[in-house]
This record gives sequence, C-alpha cells and structure tokens, in this order.
Amino acid sequence: MKNIKMPVLVLAAEKDHITPPESVTAFFEKIPSKDKKLLLSDKGHIGLTVSGSSHRKIWPEAIKWVVERSK
Repeated sequence: MKNIKMPVLVLAAEKDHITPPESVTAFFEKIPSKDKKLLLSDKGHIGLTVSGSSHRKIWPEAIKWVVERSK
C-alpha cells in the first residue's frame, strides 16, 4: 500500500451496511498518494449509485475528478 502514488478516488456511503464507511476511510487515510479524494454520500450501499441526490451531487463531482486526470 505504501507504493500507491497514483490518483485515488474513493466513494463511500454513510449508511452503507455492506461496506461501512469506516472500512473505506481507514483504507483511504493510509494511501500515501498526494492526489486523492474521498466523496461521501448520505445514502446507503445502493443509494450511492442510484439515488437522485447522488446523481446530482456525488456523480458529477466524481466524473469531473476523473476527467481532469484523463487529459
């Protein structure tokens, strides 16, 4: 893990009972990359992907982040 230098984008759902945000944030905090971003949704596991609020808030930001690094 100490060799991860590439950009890292992590999406997590605060009410996720399958992958609790604590498990994701613990991993995220240990990544040494200087270019990393954590996006948190106030939804659950499925809501992160399909909810209207995620489509309005989380996904546009995630797409922008990826596009900026794809140039």
